[in-house]
Amino acid sequence: MENQFNFLNQPLLSALQDAANLLPSLSRVDLLSRNKEARLLEHTTVNGNKNEHLSSLKIPKKEYNNYLDFRKRLKGAQWNSLYELPFYKTHDTYEDSNIFDEILKSVLCIGFENHEDRSYDVFIFYFKLDASEFGPIKSDNVLDTNQKLIIERLLFSSLQGIIKSYRNNQKAMIDFNSQIRVLLDSKQKMISAQEKQIIGLNQSIDAVLNAIIRDFKQDGEIIKLSDKAREKLRPYLASFEILRKNLKLAITFARTLHYGNPQKEIVIQEDYFSDLDENPIQKEEGIKADPYSIDTKTYKFLDALEGAAEKLLQKGEKLTSTKVGQELLVPVSAAAISDKLKNHKHKVNMLLQQYPQHWKIIRFRFRPIVNVQERADERVA
Repeated sequence: MENQFNFLNQPLLSALQDAANLLPSLSRVDLLSRNKEARLLEHTTVNGNKNEHLSSLKIPKKEYNNYLDFRKRLKGAQWNSLYELPFYKTHDTYEDSNIFDEILKSVLCIGFENHEDRSYDVFIFYFKLDASEFGPIKSDNVLDTNQKLIIERLLFSSLQGIIKSYRNNQKAMIDFNSQIRVLLDSKQKMISAQEKQIIGLNQSIDAVLNAIIRDFKQDGEIIKLSDKAREKLRPYLASFEILRKNLKLAITFARTLHYGNPQKEIVIQEDYFSDLDENPIQKEEGIKADPYSIDTKTYKFLDALEGAAEKLLQKGEKLTSTKVGQELLVPVSAAAISDKLKNHKHKVNMLLQQYPQHWKIIRFRFRPIVNVQERADERVA
């Protein structure tokens, strides 16, 4: 399949296509080169000034060594007769009357070193009878020495620049693709690492879920969670008590539905968790977003107490209600803190249970908050 960009093909073949249009007087241009992938010689040709596609000419086995010898000895620029070319007798097309007589050395051969096989890739230029763009020609249509020198220098420098440009562009694209591959490999490794972390995390969460199920299942029961049920429960691991409570209710519900079923296995489906329709992260964001809800005011009050407690600890001071109240953005008395917690104790306890990773200082070290939690535990007991 042909590449989108010419310089991604073999640079020499791309240069051959361009070479055919370098001079109006060119009849055709050939290339003897080594195919890097096939490791064989190739003979390619294109007609001049017609924008035609390249054509491949067959190299006879018996003439193969002649081609090799020709490539080894042709360095730089050299004018040859047709009969001096290794394929003169092979292709009848070279006897076209529009090409100069072979004895007049009217064919220009330009060789560029091929470092892989220590030979030369040879461009062969054939000229029409009318080459008048180089000045007046003799009556017998023969280019003189000065005209040949001009042509030789012009084609050599032009072709050298074309080949260099294609090779530079090819190398730039190879380097670019190499960098892209490195980036893609790095990204793929990162994705793979993240996927492994997610798998490991999910396995840990599933182990917790299975442990909770074992606590509630009866002797002889086989209780399993469906895949969708597991996905629904995983975000609630931080709210352990809520998770445990809802799992217990779901097991009871599933056990009731399973009554009379001869199958021993009870599968808990996603729909059995009707109270878990809202993602806990989304719920927390919703609480923060609504400035008028009781949840939001209590949530922010706990945040303020936590911030004040943190400042006091940094100063090395004790966490008393009076000092915490003074550190608030709007200072309040110890009695005001006590009244606030007393009036909203149920909401405070609910938030503390729902977000066990929040307010780590005040939940363990600020006595008014500790008291609210202990009283709630006493009521449950």
